[in-house]
Amino acid sequence: MASLFADPQMVRMGHGQTLEDLNLWPGWIYDASGRALRPKKAGVIGSYRGFVPIVIAKALFDNGANGKVCFVAPSPSSPNSILTQ
Repeated sequence: MASLFADPQMVRMGHGQTLEDLNLWPGWIYDASGRALRPKKAGVIGSYRGFVPIVIAKALFDNGANGKVCFVAPSPSSPNSILTQ
């Protein structure tokens, strides 16, 4: 998870994460959900810079089960939006 903090954009996501103590809050909830539920597939709707899909993908990877994350960015202001492509 420390690699998320290497990108200054990810630190400013507004999820309450902090670089000083590498706290992903509430990313830890997303991670724990992916780890505990052990889904083979996860869907994420909306994520400005991809914080939630990255955290969930990491949880699925840590589960060791080749999980897949489907990410849809419906907001036109998102750089990855399906509406701007």
